[in-house]
Amino acid sequence: MNLGLFTDADEVRSGVDDLVSGVRREMDPLPGYDEATTPGTIEERNERAYRRDGIAIGAEDLELLEQAGTSLGVAIPWRPTEENEPT
Repeated sequence: MNLGLFTDADEVRSGVDDLVSGVRREMDPLPGYDEATTPGTIEERNERAYRRDGIAIGAEDLELLEQAGTSLGVAIPWRPTEENEPT
């Protein structure tokens, strides 16, 4: 999004930075949480973790993926086969 179409982009960025800093500094966390966050903080952290560690997939979902792959003739990369083994 081009903020410069509406107002000075640097002012908007500065205002958002001030808002986030204020939330972290001034607001009390909800019970059971260590910090107060702004919308999107948790999602952004999760995205970073997913990119680093991968997305956890349950056993039932893995089985469904394997069945779909097998029915389509696609090699299952997490199941070693002669085709998938390194040479």
